[in-house]
Amino acid sequence: MGLYVVRVCDYTRALGGVCTRMCLRNTVPRMLSMNIVHVGVSLLMLMSAQVAADDTTKDTSSVSPEKPQVAVFEGHNPVKTEITSREQENEQKQERKNERKRVKRVHTVEKVRIPQKKVIEIGRQMAKQRGWTGRQWQALYQLWQKESGWNPNAVNPSSGAYGIPQALPGGKMRSVGSDWRNNPRTQIAWGMNYIASRYGSPLKAWQHSQANNWY
Repeated sequence: MGLYVVRVCDYTRALGGVCTRMCLRNTVPRMLSMNIVHVGVSLLMLMSAQVAADDTTKDTSSVSPEKPQVAVFEGHNPVKTEITSREQENEQKQERKNERKRVKRVHTVEKVRIPQKKVIEIGRQMAKQRGWTGRQWQALYQLWQKESGWNPNAVNPSSGAYGIPQALPGGKMRSVGSDWRNNPRTQIAWGMNYIASRYGSPLKAWQHSQANNWY
């Protein structure tokens, strides 16, 4: 009985009754057909499961494993720090050295040798602009020839008077120009201003110098 299944006849079902005979003719082939279908379905399910498993394996193998994220921190490099500190120190030394040179250039009296004839000619032209010609020019020439020999770098060893007009102190000539130490034009301009304000003219200044040995 386990090999056969009782089947209700189509004819009996149509008449609403129950068939009491075994429809072996129709039952056996149908059982075989159903078993084949079941086996086929089972095989298809197994094949589908295998294909899915293969796809999953393929996807897993195609993805490269993620590399662990390593946090990189810039650590303290004593060698680099030492080099940087040395460079900064060298730069500071160079800046201080340049500053000392600059200050030295400012405070150093540079003695510029200008021919005496050229200095005298500069004085004559500047005196002419003030109207000091003829006797006035001669008086101015003799006055400063006596005082300094028209030397822009002349220094009185006893009093410290400086330059062509022998300004005392020489820093007074700074009112005309910062180059008062070696520029004959600056010194002559200051000397002429001094003579004009104190004596009125070179002739009177020369007369005072002859009488008192200073002006």
